[in-house]
Amino acid sequence: MQQENFLFNLTFAVLALVALGAILVFLRRIAEALKELRGTVDGLRQQIEPVIHEAHQLTQETRAGLSTVLKQTQATVAMVSATTDEIIQMAHDQATELRALAQDAVLAARNQVERFDDLLTRTTTRVDQTTAIMQREVLQPIHELHCLVVGLRRGLQVLLARRRSSVDQVYQDEELFI
Repeated sequence: MQQENFLFNLTFAVLALVALGAILVFLRRIAEALKELRGTVDGLRQQIEPVIHEAHQLTQETRAGLSTVLKQTQATVAMVSATTDEIIQMAHDQATELRALAQDAVLAARNQVERFDDLLTRTTTRVDQTTAIMQREVLQPIHELHCLVVGLRRGLQVLLARRRSSVDQVYQDEELFI
């Protein structure tokens, strides 16, 4: 049993040494691969560092440019805002003046319409009065004179005429007379 135990331990020790050797070989290969990888990374780092440095400079320049543009934009916005405020104030003033002008025009037009209405009323009254005077003073005496002449004519016709008028004609003449 002891011998079996010894063989077992010896086999185990040999296997452990083989495994340890294999691990050392793998570790060495890993170390070599890491050295190669480190060399590649260092090469990439050397290539990337100028790009990073340039990108950093570009970032700083861009920041400075953006800062300048921002300041100029703020100044421009302030000017535009001030100009817009002035334009709004001018538009408000113009609207106030136009409103006052429109009110004055409406008042003037209203006054002119009232004056025209008064003139039209006076003219109509005068025309009515003139027509009444013409009717009363000129046309009525002419009408009366006409009636008198017609009456005289009929009277003379009756006196001078030997025959009598028919009843229809007499009524017709009377209707005209009336």
